[in-house]
Amino acid sequence: MNQNGFKISQEKQEEFISLQYQALRNEILGIKERLIKVQLGGITAIPFIIGSGLQYKLWPVLLVSPVITLVFAFMVIFEQTSLMRAGAYLKQKTENVLVPIGFMGWEEWLERSPKGRLAENFFAWSVHIVFSVYFFLGLSFVYEAAKNLNFPVVIALGLVAFYTGGFSWALYVVIKYLPKGTSDFEVVTEQNNTPPV
Repeated sequence: MNQNGFKISQEKQEEFISLQYQALRNEILGIKERLIKVQLGGITAIPFIIGSGLQYKLWPVLLVSPVITLVFAFMVIFEQTSLMRAGAYLKQKTENVLVPIGFMGWEEWLERSPKGRLAENFFAWSVHIVFSVYFFLGLSFVYEAAKNLNFPVVIALGLVAFYTGGFSWALYVVIKYLPKGTSDFEVVTEQNNTPPV
């Protein structure tokens, strides 16, 4: 029976789940492609922006370089979360229907085989570390840029403190609230139909 109370055959349900599985697999491929582009774009664009700001004394660019780095970092985190969310849905809602008893679906295998994701984890962490270095590199030039724009010392130091506080808050949010893997997603079922608060 569907959500509107109409009867649907087992065959139609399995066909729907199979189509959904294929669509989500395609979505995952698209997410991975975008994720790599954002990571590589950030790794090359951020130092180019900071370097150009220094070379050509573009003080306003240097003033916002930490924000540019955070934008790239959040784009990476958004794509990673989308990837995990799709994987969690596949594991929890489609693989348990499509995968025969005694076999293991891809998402289940990945979750049980941490070494299967070792290269992905290494690449993801290396990008986070590089973005953090870029952030603090940009932060080191904020004070200099503010001085060259004739900002009072209090405002220049305030900008550094503001960016540092923003980075700390963003780091706290990422560590505390964002999922670390597909098992961190809760799927609402008939037995548990209230969404998490």
